[in-house]
Amino acid sequence: MRYFITVVLFKVILIGGIFGAIYDGLYNVDIGVEVNTFYEATKTPSVIRCAMRCNTSVSCQTATFDAETKECRLSTDTRTYAIDTGNSSRKTISAVQDTPMCTEPPLVSNGTLDITTATLLDATASLQCNPGYAKTATSPLSVNCVEGTGWGDISLMVCLKIGSDPRGYQGTSFMLGFMLNGGEFNTGIPTLLFACNGTASVRVEIPWLLVDKIYVVASSLSVEIDISTVLTNSHTIEQKVVYITSNIPITVYSFSFHPRSADGTLILPIPKLSTEYYIAGYPSSGISTDEILLITHYDTTTVIIEYANTQQMITLDANETFLYQAWNLSGARITASKPLFVLSGQNCAMIPDMSAYYCDYIDEVSPPLTSLGKKHIVSFMTPRPDFTINVVTVESMTTVTFYLGSGAILETLAGLAAKTSIIRTYTVSKTMVIISDKPIMIHQYGHGGWNISGDPSMMFIPDIEHYGDQYEFMVPATSILPTLTVIIDNIYSTSELKLNGKNFNPVATITANVPDVGIFTVLYVEVPNGFNTLTHDSGIARFGAWLYDRSIAREYALTLGYAV
Repeated sequence: MRYFITVVLFKVILIGGIFGAIYDGLYNVDIGVEVNTFYEATKTPSVIRCAMRCNTSVSCQTATFDAETKECRLSTDTRTYAIDTGNSSRKTISAVQDTPMCTEPPLVSNGTLDITTATLLDATASLQCNPGYAKTATSPLSVNCVEGTGWGDISLMVCLKIGSDPRGYQGTSFMLGFMLNGGEFNTGIPTLLFACNGTASVRVEIPWLLVDKIYVVASSLSVEIDISTVLTNSHTIEQKVVYITSNIPITVYSFSFHPRSADGTLILPIPKLSTEYYIAGYPSSGISTDEILLITHYDTTTVIIEYANTQQMITLDANETFLYQAWNLSGARITASKPLFVLSGQNCAMIPDMSAYYCDYIDEVSPPLTSLGKKHIVSFMTPRPDFTINVVTVESMTTVTFYLGSGAILETLAGLAAKTSIIRTYTVSKTMVIISDKPIMIHQYGHGGWNISGDPSMMFIPDIEHYGDQYEFMVPATSILPTLTVIIDNIYSTSELKLNGKNFNPVATITANVPDVGIFTVLYVEVPNGFNTLTHDSGIARFGAWLYDRSIAREYALTLGYAV
């Protein structure tokens, strides 16, 4: 927008009292956000005087006199900046902005206004809501800035916080990929598991292999994927993406199966993907390395990976995948210019340590920041008492307190920086409560064993405010003794929890005291292979649910779902 000011001086007192002061010929005229200073070279009224033009009193340009037009002009612009008639009692000073005054849109709550078009006369800015917020139904999508009037009314441009959907993990469009399963010479079979309450028509596409198949999913289905979809080239852009679409909402899990090395993860729908994530790795040892798999659905997506003192930036287009491997990536931050799928884990995990050569594959889809919270319950994975947890901070100056399930404080860590990873291992049957003053991310790891049941595994632990309200899931046919961990607030009756529509007898039950919230019950439930449902008769109760299975030298673990 061009801004034009004409000042006519009949008396010195007028400009001194209204627009500024005159000291020895120095004229200060405030134009919007810009200060223009016109300096008279001489006080002789008959002499045409040019100006020195300054932006915010820092950067100045000297104007030169044009004898033909009797105007003062800048060398880089043909427009008039100062005119002096030479009449000491009547002076005309005019000024013009170099660029439109609409270059800086006003601030909006929980979002930004980004300029999409701009000219010398006007500009248009579009509303972009921050992650976790969305435009209201009546909110205008853009606002204009018009010459002489400024920006239009932004009062109707509103971004409201998105309420967490307890079944947000269900959807009709998904994308995913598979990482290296280094436990058994990269021979883990990539597998998809589908679950739905009804019959779905599910399409699986792998563009680079020209795969395009339709499957009828009657409640549940397991589909093995070509082994060549596994990313084998670290730090290389490939096109090994798998797309899934369905005519009705479904739940999708991916697994990498091998008799001695396996793990699985919940897959989030494409609309629930975000632009910022944090990574939960595990301290690398021996030949193990942390892995991060990045996939985008959009062209020209800029991705930045930050950890320790390292930063790497890559640009991905639709259908492209990128496998990043490095030692000790826990706490790494991933940011992208457009929504991104992020899978992390380790190709050959030694958990809890190198005392035995476990070398088991672990993985978990990284949750969006909007699905993180401050109150968590983590319990042992019966029948084995030992487990490890990883707490990752996402904001600076975070305080984290660890409690026993009884409510006794074990330790408090204050003033933690963002991207801090805290590893804690417990070797007895414990239920832990972790409380923080800012959102944190927690993962639980199963331990490896030598000729005993179990192997390393990894699963995301949602906070109590992001539990789901029902779960439809499929237990792999290869499972030996699949078990659910279910956590529910005591304000709801545990007798109203139903597995496949029926009451059940848990194999174990314990309680956990969450400070300033109340008592929660932790139940362990054995479940059959195939399709299962977990519900509560109230229809409003929210409860957490995790599935795990272990046998000799193999284990998988995953969260069944969470509010997104």
